[in-house]
Amino acid sequence: MINLLKKITREFAQAQIHWGIGGSKLLNFYGITETVNDLDLLIAFEDVKIALQILDGMGKRIEIPNKSEYYTESFNRYMIDGIEIDVMANFKIEHETGVYDFQFDKETKIETILIDEVKIPLTILEEWYIAYLLMKDRDSKVEMIEAYLLKHKQIDLGLLMNRMHQGIPIEVLLRINRLVIEVRESMNEKELESHPYDGLY
Repeated sequence: MINLLKKITREFAQAQIHWGIGGSKLLNFYGITETVNDLDLLIAFEDVKIALQILDGMGKRIEIPNKSEYYTESFNRYMIDGIEIDVMANFKIEHETGVYDFQFDKETKIETILIDEVKIPLTILEEWYIAYLLMKDRDSKVEMIEAYLLKHKQIDLGLLMNRMHQGIPIEVLLRINRLVIEVRESMNEKELESHPYDGLY
């Protein structure tokens, strides 16, 4: 899987595609889970056409079962070197009060992890925390991310406060708020000064 990721990274870098790893492989890179069944790639919508052309040359597109909770504008699945890959652009999730937009474009910040001199781009963990809260049957992943954020006392408050304006269900807002409070309670005074927070309301 790592060799395939490095190959994709090199090809996408050459084409100047803005993208990032998400899903269980992202959690795996953070040491949150050891279980990785497939790869999730988020692509800036402006770049998705070129990205798909590159992947078409590397493997085979396969049929995707319909999932009514997803409103993703471009959703393709590939089998490459025996590994299943989901490729998404304008990733959106339907929930009880509306549709959540993952908001990944050319301006979206990413993290990177260096493997064998290859910088593999990663989407932001807090984005997946919100996404998993909104998806069905993702409780275990939500709990693992919460444990990680609490242990490492790191959380992107700006991102969370920005995303709350998307009409997220109240119970999800309350859970995010509780996590932020718990993280802040574990911080010292200096850390609190660098993480100002007035609540999600």
